[in-house]
Amino acid sequence: MFDLFFTVFPAVSVIFKLGFEPNEACFYELTVEQYEEAWQQGHDRGVTLYMILSPQGKTQPGEVVVVSEAEKASLLKAAEVIELYCHKSGKVFDDYGSKLRFVANLLPPVFAKDTDFKQPHLSVVG
Repeated sequence: MFDLFFTVFPAVSVIFKLGFEPNEACFYELTVEQYEEAWQQGHDRGVTLYMILSPQGKTQPGEVVVVSEAEKASLLKAAEVIELYCHKSGKVFDDYGSKLRFVANLLPPVFAKDTDFKQPHLSVVG
């Protein structure tokens, strides 16, 4: 349960910010030069680091998201949690964005805050 609250749920929020499904193919270990730059920016030397590359090109040009091995594992587990929510719903989803919109409305607003996935819980009356 600790793992769920302190690693997986925060990673769900990161997936909402990324806007795409992280999978093993999205993670690339840093090159020697990239490690040097990461260490200069304060990353620990004894940690394996990965950059996340969006298969759909959803990151901004020049933007590189770097995660540790533990953060990578949390993101992959969070993607499994999102899939579980969607699978249990019995709904059919057109794309990963529609899955994120669905799950965003099941979770407390803090998870999808400042993203495009949270839908308002208001109805038009009239």
